[in-house]
Amino acid sequence: MEGVLNRAKNEGARTAKRLHVSVPSHCVLLKSVADELTRRIAQIEIKKPKAIYVSNRRARALRDPDGIREDLATNIAHPVRWHDATTVAYERGIRFFVELPPGHTLTDLASTAFPDARSIALSRMQIDSAVKLIKRRAERIG
Repeated sequence: MEGVLNRAKNEGARTAKRLHVSVPSHCVLLKSVADELTRRIAQIEIKKPKAIYVSNRRARALRDPDGIREDLATNIAHPVRWHDATTVAYERGIRFFVELPPGHTLTDLASTAFPDARSIALSRMQIDSAVKLIKRRAERIG
């Protein structure tokens, strides 16, 4: 692992470090969990979205409720294509990204990738400040 980290740094990675994670998310090791989610989410009605839904697995905008259902259930067992997915959102006019806790890594990445967009990490804000900011931004959008 140290060799991989060193190679990543030598080839220009901004950051490369080992992460301690509690579950092996977004890999085949969670296929059984995805299968169970697929069974359970089949019982939930999902309507066509009013806002853009971008799959972090396929990096595509999805509108079909069945496609969204399948994506929600199975993405835990597949790699995340975060940059590709956020690029799809950006290309469709999204200029405001909100990251839910626990961290701010994706906010930092979005700020670098899309300098003219606004990115906020809720872990860095008091909840009342975040709510006000999000409401103001939503009012501007319309």
